[in-house]
Amino acid sequence: MAKQKSFLEWKKILNQLDSDTFGDLCEHLLEDMDFYGLNIKKGGADEGRDIEAKYDKLEPDKFTKTREQWFIECKRYSSGISVDDVMNKVNWSIAEDADYVAFMSNSYLTKSAKKWVKKMSKRFKIRVIQWTDNDFFRVLFKHLDTVKYFFPNEEIPDRFKK
Repeated sequence: MAKQKSFLEWKKILNQLDSDTFGDLCEHLLEDMDFYGLNIKKGGADEGRDIEAKYDKLEPDKFTKTREQWFIECKRYSSGISVDDVMNKVNWSIAEDADYVAFMSNSYLTKSAKKWVKKMSKRFKIRVIQWTDNDFFRVLFKHLDTVKYFFPNEEIPDRFKK
């Protein structure tokens, strides 16, 4: 039996993807998570997001749905995501009155970026979601069809084959 790849080995695999393919992977994962109305921003002037999407949140009464506006930034990095990288995205999300800004990345937010996000989340209504580092892989491996599509020659870790 082949040895299972670690998160570190999977990070290396993701780092081999070009930025467009990584963006496509994020788009597929968002669709897998029931986001809809995806608007993919191409090029440099993305105004703080790679993808705009909507998500219907089910309220506690279990039948009322509230539509939320999400801005998603897809970052395939080999190092940490700095406060400067995060600041622009969060500020644009606030300016555009988004409900959420999510960072999807195989990397991580630096300590200063996490501290800045925490302060801004308290000051404004924006919610910042971090599907980064190991949490990105947890999201990825919940959607095995997408994993198989993008990584047909890679073995899925046993602990995610449920």
